[in-house]
Amino acid sequence: KFLYGRAFRAPSFAEMFTINNPVIQGNKALDPEVINTYEIAFDYQPRYNLRTGLNIFYYKIEDQIEFVADPNLTSPIAKNVGEQEGRGFEVEGRWDISSTLSMNGNYAYQKTEDTNGEPSPNSPENQAYLELVWKFMPSWFASTQGSWIGDINRSQDDSRDNVDNYTLINLTLGCQCLTPQ
Repeated sequence: KFLYGRAFRAPSFAEMFTINNPVIQGNKALDPEVINTYEIAFDYQPRYNLRTGLNIFYYKIEDQIEFVADPNLTSPIAKNVGEQEGRGFEVEGRWDISSTLSMNGNYAYQKTEDTNGEPSPNSPENQAYLELVWKFMPSWFASTQGSWIGDINRSQDDSRDNVDNYTLINLTLGCQCLTPQ
C-alpha cells in the first residue's frame, strides 16, 4: 500500500487567548500546525499461522506552535516558528504457534529533527514490543507483554541527562467467563 495523509492541529485556547500571565502569552494570529505523511506498507503471510509486515514512513510538520521569547514581553509568546521532519520504519509479526499459544511483536525506529536539524526532544528513536498469550483453559488465558523504549533526547535548553532506556513488563491473567445473551 502507498498512503498519504494531511492533517492539522488548531491552536489551543491558551495558545491563542492567554493574556496577563507571567508564564506564557497567547497570540490570536496563530495558524494551525500542518502535517503531511507518506507511507509505504508491505504485508506478507508466508503461512496460514504467520503474518509479517513492514512499514516505511516520512512526515513533515510545518507551522509548529512554540512559545518563544519576545523582547517586548516579559513572558514567552506563542508563535508559528517550528518545523519537524521524521522518517523511519516498523517491522511487525504475529505467529499462532498452536491453537492455545500465540506471539506477536514489533520494532519501530524513527529519526526526527527540528527546524535546526537537531534531534526532536521527547521522541524515542527505538521501540520494541513482544507479547505471548497462552489460552490454558476454555475461558482462561495468561499473557505477558514487554515494551522497550530507547534513545529519548531532551530539548536543547534542558540541561539534564537524556532519559535512560527502559523496559516495561506486564503479566495478565484473564477470564472470558461471561457470555453475551
